[in-house]
Amino acid sequence: MIYSMTGFGKTSAEVAAIEKWSFEISSVNRKQLELRINLPREFSAFEIDIRNFLKGRISRGMVNIKGTYIPDGAAAKSNFEINTEMLEKVVSTAIALKEKHAELADSCCDISSFFCVPGVISVPEVDTDDPEIAGGMLRALDSALVQFIAMRQAEGKALEEDLRSRLELLVSYLDRIIPFTEEINKNIRTRLLERCQESGLNIDLNDERLQKEILFYADKGDVSEEITRLKSHFVQFEKFLSGSNADAGRSLDFLIQEMFREINTLGNKSGSCDISPIVVNFKTELEKMREQIQNAE
Repeated sequence: MIYSMTGFGKTSAEVAAIEKWSFEISSVNRKQLELRINLPREFSAFEIDIRNFLKGRISRGMVNIKGTYIPDGAAAKSNFEINTEMLEKVVSTAIALKEKHAELADSCCDISSFFCVPGVISVPEVDTDDPEIAGGMLRALDSALVQFIAMRQAEGKALEEDLRSRLELLVSYLDRIIPFTEEINKNIRTRLLERCQESGLNIDLNDERLQKEILFYADKGDVSEEITRLKSHFVQFEKFLSGSNADAGRSLDFLIQEMFREINTLGNKSGSCDISPIVVNFKTELEKMREQIQNAE
């Protein structure tokens, strides 16, 4: 089974009765693993814990993790503090400016606007060392990760079915190529002998050395090795599709490259007008498979 690198998961977990963590995880394809973690500033130290938690559970892709902490709003409101010294200084400065500048005389200053000045009101900081807060964070992250992986798995299943159908098509193309390859050596030998006769040179076609040279060039057109390797790649590809490893994307990508190399060599060595169109179709399907595999973890 393979997993897609595209996924999404969102969930939350309670820390206390009215406090909770909320996490959102999304990803797109990347050759390597790239984690982008977005946490509230006061919880930035938790990023290492999140990276360790995800280590081994995600192997590839650019993964965005957004964590939100929702504190006890009632407690925060009841525990706020007012810096009266700063507030008085801000108010007196505003009054002085109105007295100095006549154009400000008619302007209205709402007392509530002074409370928006940074430092006038402070709320107690969250205790990031509280194990209950860290535990709630990991519970929420784990729950979002379960959804995230489930979506990757579902998309991976659809990707697997598409790749398997294309693999069957490649097998059928190779089956069509094989009968033509059986005549390649014979045709090359025939063409070489005909060229020798057409050259008008005084050559003994029964000469042992000439026969060896002809045989040498004819063997260069032998594609049995390429056929054997393609068949082996087909078997390995199917094993990765059916295996239990979720991170088979790199291996599948490597096999696609090897298949390209073998079918290119086969097409070049054969030089057959019967084989060439099939090779083109073979390579077209391989290209489609390579594009699909870019999304496999």
